Amino acid sequence: MRVAPDHRRVVLVVDDEPDLRRLVARTLPANQYVVLEAADGWEALSMAYALAPRLDLVITDLSMPVMDGYTLAQHLLHLSGPPAILFITGCDETPAGEFPAGLMLRKPFHPDTLLAFVERMLQVGRRVLR
Repeated sequence: MRVAPDHRRVVLVVDDEPDLRRLVARTLPANQYVVLEAADGWEALSMAYALAPRLDLVITDLSMPVMDGYTLAQHLLHLSGPPAILFITGCDETPAGEFPAGLMLRKPFHPDTLLAFVERMLQVGRRVLR
């Protein structure tokens, strides 16, 4: 697995919907981001452990078979230098208080909105769940 040059951020997109993963990958400018894709939480964990601490951001769907995004995020906390985490969801309802403010984006979203969220999160720095 190739690691990006120091000037590009590494983003891992985790979603069981291939079209959504491709949309996210195409949205992020190739000159600024290296985007990797995983179809489920276990694949994402394998990639994250191989990349740590170089992984800057994980964008994960909350609702996936095998391992949901929240469980994936809990595992990512154990990485050396855990990445920022952006949850995406198509669900209308999510448990109150379970997700820190500013870490969730509802589907469907406009590509410009996604890019703004990503840039804002990476400017602030790595965030972890508490």
